[in-house]
Amino acid sequence: MLSSEICGHSTNTSQIIEWVKTMSSSLSARAEQFPNPFMEQAQAVVEFSRGLSSALKGANHQRKDAFFQFFTRQLPKQAIRELVPEFNKAVREYNRNRNKLKAMLTRGGGIQPEDKLFTVEENLKNAMRTFQRIKDLLLVYPKVKNEPARATAMNATARAGVNILKAAGYGLSAAIILASCAPPLAEVAPVPDQEDEEEKNPTQTAQDVIDGTQEGQEIDPATLEAPTADPLLEKVETGLGSNPNSQTSYVRALEIHNNESMVQACLDFVKRLDNRIDINYNTIGINQYGICYAKSDDGSQIIFDKWDANGPLYVTRAAGFDLLSKLNPQATDGKTEEDFSLEENAANTFAVLKDDQGNLTEVGVGINGQWGTTGSTELVATPTAPSANSETDLEEENLLTSNPEVISSMASDVLSGKTEFPIDLNPEQNSALIKEMNAQRGSKPVYVEAVDENNNPTVMYYNTETRQMETLKGTYEDNKEIIDQHGFDIYVEIGQNEQGLTTYVHPDTGEEIAVENSGGIDWDWVGDKSNINNGYIDPETLKNQSVDFAINQNNEKVVQVIVINKDIASLVSSQGMYFDYNCLETIIVRNKKLGIRTFIGPSGGMDLVIEGSSEEEALGRFKSSDQRKKIKENVVYYVIFEQNQPESWERSKQTMDPLENVADAKDTIEEMLSGHSTDGVVILRSPVIILRKNK
Repeated sequence: MLSSEICGHSTNTSQIIEWVKTMSSSLSARAEQFPNPFMEQAQAVVEFSRGLSSALKGANHQRKDAFFQFFTRQLPKQAIRELVPEFNKAVREYNRNRNKLKAMLTRGGGIQPEDKLFTVEENLKNAMRTFQRIKDLLLVYPKVKNEPARATAMNATARAGVNILKAAGYGLSAAIILASCAPPLAEVAPVPDQEDEEEKNPTQTAQDVIDGTQEGQEIDPATLEAPTADPLLEKVETGLGSNPNSQTSYVRALEIHNNESMVQACLDFVKRLDNRIDINYNTIGINQYGICYAKSDDGSQIIFDKWDANGPLYVTRAAGFDLLSKLNPQATDGKTEEDFSLEENAANTFAVLKDDQGNLTEVGVGINGQWGTTGSTELVATPTAPSANSETDLEEENLLTSNPEVISSMASDVLSGKTEFPIDLNPEQNSALIKEMNAQRGSKPVYVEAVDENNNPTVMYYNTETRQMETLKGTYEDNKEIIDQHGFDIYVEIGQNEQGLTTYVHPDTGEEIAVENSGGIDWDWVGDKSNINNGYIDPETLKNQSVDFAINQNNEKVVQVIVINKDIASLVSSQGMYFDYNCLETIIVRNKKLGIRTFIGPSGGMDLVIEGSSEEEALGRFKSSDQRKKIKENVVYYVIFEQNQPESWERSKQTMDPLENVADAKDTIEEMLSGHSTDGVVILRSPVIILRKNK
């Protein structure tokens, strides 16, 4: 009705402003007649925390920027297929948490402690990072030649009315009413909103923050797809789309570093080949070092995007066959060149000769572009990764460890969950990547703000030297300089020594330590009742009543961890008041190369079993020195985790949610084990731990 009233009038400036004033007075009068029953309670919760406000605003800002880039860049189909679903998923997460905040503000009773605002903040931060990373990836692609039509949902008169309303200081709700007067137009590319007015206001209510953000809009991939006019581009897109190397974080890092998509790089390469390529080269791909190639259908030649004065690098089956005939005549006896093919993605080489049984031979092409034996100095064992720039030869230095932009991009991909932590890195690369992951996450302290008996603000923080929670007067901001000195890293370097023992670099001291009982360990193993009797754990230990009940009756999981400190870490949990919660400080190993610092506390109490025995010892809650002395450091324990961690906390009437920089408890242990992108330190509960025996 309101919409029809305004639409029925001419929309000159004075009439619009006069109408808005009239409607404002009318609405105010109605509000006085029908007071909001929740207003008094809502006034008690005036502001969101600075972190939550920043997370919501930041997610909204990055979302709009990323959305706009989708419509202003020339995107290959592969990029659309990959990035649009990820963007839409982040939009749904953003909308879900924004709507959750809106609901908290409008319901009776206001915001409550159980609302878990910290969880909402972390979810919004994750969405913000996803939007920002997608935007960065989109910026790699060239702009469209013609600026897209600007999105509009209103006619020119209504848009003028909105501008007038903004200038007069009225809210957008009236502008939306004006907009509804216009007939809907075809959906076109949007334009980023101007800077929100509330961004300039340093003091904002929670409602101001909500009102200053917008509901996220998902993207229909069909609106971005356009017929490919260039058949060569279609061939390149198809080739790279089916090539697993194009999905790796390393290739994505090179794209950002060189400001060029791999599709464009490979298209340029194929076009540059000129007459060197013909219809027999229908396979276009990219190798594990980000080098484009064209491969003949019969497997006899591969041309790599590695150029010198003589042109690109040609790798021929004939040359490999000749060398193999000289080095190992028996391997080629009775065979011809046609019995072999070229493997372009063999480890540590550009290409390797493969026999008719599919087995790799001992000859291949190294980074110098020459054939040689895979064990000779002619083929470097770990070739350096090349630049994606087709004009640049392979460098002798390792690009991953020497170029901060590349490693930064790879770390961002891993932390965001876009890609798994790579397992084929050498020790130097592994170390560089983990250090960058820690740098991007930041060394964050664990703390919680509270009040004392006189209702004065205090802050408790985990002192990394005393391994206790200590209390300071004032807020975190008042004591930030002191508290931030006790931040710590989450991600840990994992390796293996010559004796086959797992090693780790202690996250606090930097010392490389061998784990004495880790011989023969399989870090991928996670136990449950389906595999617990396969002999991995001594059968005698499985007879223990607590172990048997936890696994076979409660369906709990068994995970291997490294205890990195024999001294107990004393945190706090909330039960209305704060109480000590003593924990073991451990590392959970992921992908054999990455450790995640994890605190493990008792579920009610904790029992200790020594593998090979069915007897148990009570560790309780680590209150006594006798209980604490039973813990060993730099050794492996099997830890039994309850599947539903939130339910376990709820049963105990405890929660860790108020603590800052602590990860939210996951619904299942599988979710905790499958990710490594947490911003907070992980705290888990366990009823039983088992000291692994040497094997």
